[in-house]
Amino acid sequence: IISEIDTVKQKVRKKIEKLKLATDEHTGLEIMHLLVLDTLGRDTPAAKIFEQKTAQDFKQTQMVSVTAKGVAGFILLLLNVFFAFYSMLYGFTKGVAWQRQYLLACIAQMFVEIFINETLEVVWINFCAPTLVTSEMQVVIAALLKSIGSLYNSNSIESTHKGFLNAPDYLFVSTNVAKSYPHLMESILVR
Repeated sequence: IISEIDTVKQKVRKKIEKLKLATDEHTGLEIMHLLVLDTLGRDTPAAKIFEQKTAQDFKQTQMVSVTAKGVAGFILLLLNVFFAFYSMLYGFTKGVAWQRQYLLACIAQMFVEIFINETLEVVWINFCAPTLVTSEMQVVIAALLKSIGSLYNSNSIESTHKGFLNAPDYLFVSTNVAKSYPHLMESILVR
């Protein structure tokens, strides 16, 4: 248990450092994300599937200046023109029969990529894998709804837990990160 507590402390330090530049909205979203991971069990298959699915749906991005985008776009345009010109020259030296075979191979490859590979990927990633953890997610959603309901109850959350050992205070990354942002509604919900 001590090693797990040390792991939680280390993850909390990293997460708080990462969230220093984030807005309150992003911080609240991250706290809720951590709560779901903690509730599912950080290292369980359900948590890993949830983590991969949210990483796909909510990609993290970096800011890129308009100048850098323009330069990159111009370089890509030049490269595309060069490769198209080179392919035309290469096809010209090979003859009409080779050009027809090359065209048919390109069409076949596009068909397989679009209608077989991409379709199977979408079905697996967006339906099959999330279906495997539906029951665990339903438990997490029910717990969140219960916590939200208790926020509007006349008794405060802190008063109902006094005198008890509260394991999430030691074993949940979300609870420890939430303590650093007490002004957020998500922090109140998690704590």
